[in-house]
Amino acid sequence: MSESMTVAAYVRVSITDQNLDRQLEATHNYAVNELGCDPSTMVQSLVAPLTK
Repeated sequence: MSESMTVAAYVRVSITDQNLDRQLEATHNYAVNELGCDPSTMVQSLVAPLTK
């Protein structure tokens, strides 16, 4: 029997020279490669940016 765990990751892009796609990809790769998450079970949720 294998064990499972729930992992949550938060990605924040707060300045214009940061790239959301790059941050999401890096976080996804970390979850898969370092934490052993199954990519088929991963869910991505985006929140609209705050504006002034």
